[in-house]
Amino acid sequence: MNLFMHAWSRQEPSARSSLASEFTNSPCIKTRVKWTADLHDKFVESVNHLGGPMKATPKQILKLMRTHELTIYQVKSHLQKYRTQKHVQNSIQGTSLKEEKIHLEGSGITEFIRLQDKVGQHLQEQLEIQRELYLLVEEQNKKLHEMITYQKRKNS
Repeated sequence: MNLFMHAWSRQEPSARSSLASEFTNSPCIKTRVKWTADLHDKFVESVNHLGGPMKATPKQILKLMRTHELTIYQVKSHLQKYRTQKHVQNSIQGTSLKEEKIHLEGSGITEFIRLQDKVGQHLQEQLEIQRELYLLVEEQNKKLHEMITYQKRKNS
């Protein structure tokens, strides 16, 4: 049992209500916020100003919104939900790789994708070379087989 619950259970009923009000009236504790359309619009405007949901941080958003009714935790939670919603929308719309690259610029992922494309091209070139070598070996094998067959007929 935590300290609060222990103190709560040992108090008389009248003392419990004063203890409860002491904890609930604390300046550190905020009540649940209803995200109105105006508040959400202000949030979206701040997120877009900061470069989109993947670049914006809760602290930056809170600073830009300039509202006293929100905590960093409430903005953080709303940002997570907003990112999830955007991801689902992009998946439904079938976002192309180019559009995703625009969102990922500056994060290092674009560089990784570019390097991965280079490796893929290099592997494709290596496969082509390997295929050509295989065809040459097959051709040489046929010629060798013809020569052996010719020698066998000649010797027989």
